[in-house]
Amino acid sequence: MVIKAANEFKDKTTAVNQLWQTDFTYLKITGSGWYYLSTVLDDFSRYIVAWRLGPTMCASDVTATLDQALAASGLDNIAVATGWSATAAGAGRGALTSGAMMCPYGPFTSPPDLT
Repeated sequence: MVIKAANEFKDKTTAVNQLWQTDFTYLKITGSGWYYLSTVLDDFSRYIVAWRLGPTMCASDVTATLDQALAASGLDNIAVATGWSATAAGAGRGALTSGAMMCPYGPFTSPPDLT
């Protein structure tokens, strides 16, 4: 059985700040070693809301990127989707890992249908 990924979400966002996506990746910089890039992307605009580049891959680095995104967007809290690779703490902020999806406007009750 082969499962094919869709090119887009079935239920598309219709405005900015409805859904954010995060990514945490690493880069090897010649002569400097490994660096880690944490980003928050707005799904609708495809705009990078916030990013951080640093020498560590700690949850605090991702949380700092999320705080930066909240400040840039003017939002004061978000709901974090759980069940993939995110863990929520407090008002939606917590130790996030690559691939977490965040819904700034309210509870994100289930993952989007990718078919």
